[in-house]
Amino acid sequence: MKHLSILTAALALALHPVAAQILTNFGSDQFTITYSDFTDTQTQSSLHISGTDFGSELSGIVSTVVIPASAIQLTLTGTLSGANPGSAFQIALLDTVDNAVYFDGSWSSYSPGVETSVVLNRYEPVPAFNGNVVRIALFTAGTGSSLNFTLKELKTTTVPEPSLTAALLVGLGGLFVHYRYGRRRLLPERTI
Repeated sequence: MKHLSILTAALALALHPVAAQILTNFGSDQFTITYSDFTDTQTQSSLHISGTDFGSELSGIVSTVVIPASAIQLTLTGTLSGANPGSAFQIALLDTVDNAVYFDGSWSSYSPGVETSVVLNRYEPVPAFNGNVVRIALFTAGTGSSLNFTLKELKTTTVPEPSLTAALLVGLGGLFVHYRYGRRRLLPERTI
């Protein structure tokens, strides 16, 4: 029973995601713009971008943030103003030697005038990605529509590796079978 309790606790820890880690709030104290195709207005806590989107780019420098090189989710929080362009966008996290991991999203996931947090879909990282994020880039795929968006926060959450979760589930199942059926063999047989 002791082994069952330990494995159950390990499974619970593996399935519980680690607390979110904020990469940037896009404010002037955390995000330094290095290139922008947009008209941008930056405050202490956010960055508003606007303009005609013809496949535009915004990039900037952040203080180094160390994240796992794999198994991460990225959440972008922001508010869309005006009409929703409905086009796609991509965020790249770049490490100290410009290796990147990419995340896809769509402006259609945001409701105009409502601050929304959207989990972005991740591509597999470049094998050499070292997890030391120093730059963030936003690439849009617009075809000439207007884009007005306020970037509020970009955060990452570590999610459990599927192989670890599967191994823990198999181990838990094995202990259950051993406990359930293994005990019966230890009891003496009754004779009538």
